[in-house]
Amino acid sequence: MQTLNLLEEHIGTINDARTVINEFHWFLNIDQIAGTYTVTTGETVVFTADSREAVDAFLYGMALAYKGLPAHLYAKLFNMMAGIPIEDETPVDPVEIDLIDQVEDDEHLADLTTEDLENIEAQAKNENDPLFE
Repeated sequence: MQTLNLLEEHIGTINDARTVINEFHWFLNIDQIAGTYTVTTGETVVFTADSREAVDAFLYGMALAYKGLPAHLYAKLFNMMAGIPIEDETPVDPVEIDLIDQVEDDEHLADLTTEDLENIEAQAKNENDPLFE
């Protein structure tokens, strides 16, 4: 038995979670066959589990991902999934990211050995604390 108190507080019941997910046109179905739960959208299998609790946790997580979006992104994603044209937004200046060229890096983690490690001195807080040597 598990309780998802925080998720139930922010999202509601598991049916509320399914409603949030289905707003984005997932149209999820849950089937149980021979002790296995399968979450599908159309003919596509999205998730399988051996317990209903695992399915509920998956659905709450998926709904939380959508609920955690800022309102403007939630609306934009909703419109995109619903096929509603999205108005052009104010252009945003691109962020420049400097990438380090790893080809020139002489030291790789795979090449390290224990001889490459530095010795460090450790002192126990009291004499009964073990030290690793």
